[in-house]
Amino acid sequence: MNAIMFKGIATGLTASCLDFVLPSTACQALYFLGINCGGKEETINGRTYEDDTYQAGPSNFYRRDTWAFSSTGRFLDDDRPIKTYIALNSSILSTNDPQLYTQARLSPLSLTYYGFCLGNGNYTVKLHFAEIIFTDDKTYSSLGRRVFDAYIQVNIALYFLTINKFLDINQTVTIFPFN
Repeated sequence: MNAIMFKGIATGLTASCLDFVLPSTACQALYFLGINCGGKEETINGRTYEDDTYQAGPSNFYRRDTWAFSSTGRFLDDDRPIKTYIALNSSILSTNDPQLYTQARLSPLSLTYYGFCLGNGNYTVKLHFAEIIFTDDKTYSSLGRRVFDAYIQVNIALYFLTINKFLDINQTVTIFPFN
């Protein structure tokens, strides 16, 4: 498993932050892991997407039994309360499962999710994207854009993705599958 590394300021030692949070005993192997990033637990077609409503701050590492996330960055020059790192949907989506897209985890700099206890095998990773904040109505809410990279097992899956080019704002969800 790859781990994010951090350097201890006082001691100068480098250690994996995951060393401190991984279970000390073997856990039961999972063959599905669903996270409703920024949203409450939802079950869709018999699959449970776990709750991710923990209010993270500007620098945070949060761990659940089978997954964790790290988040860094502070939002500058906006009205956002300092502890608000979850956005609420302000658009109308045409999808069969809108409950997965009512909230989203925010991070101005870096957001990394980790899955634990996944059984050996080949997987299809599906990254779901929906624009729930910016609109296409030529108002102040339509001025933003999203640009980012996505890595799966340290391999780049999406490079410099500009989400506006792939999504029909206010209408659809785009799913990128990776094997």
